[in-house]
Amino acid sequence: MAEPRLLIGVSATAMHSGITETLAQQLISQRALPVWHSRGRPMTTASALEEWGRLRRTGKF
Repeated sequence: MAEPRLLIGVSATAMHSGITETLAQQLISQRALPVWHSRGRPMTTASALEEWGRLRRTGKF
């Protein structure tokens, strides 16, 4: 099994999610994205964002 790909920062999160950095920052502030913070920087995994996107598209989130 492959290691999860770590995404660090708003820019990487937005780019992988296909949303703007502004929207990513808003969703992070609202705790609507699956992220955690380390040293003040949001972090997530590519697979967590892909699952979030899948749930969002199907209307389950």
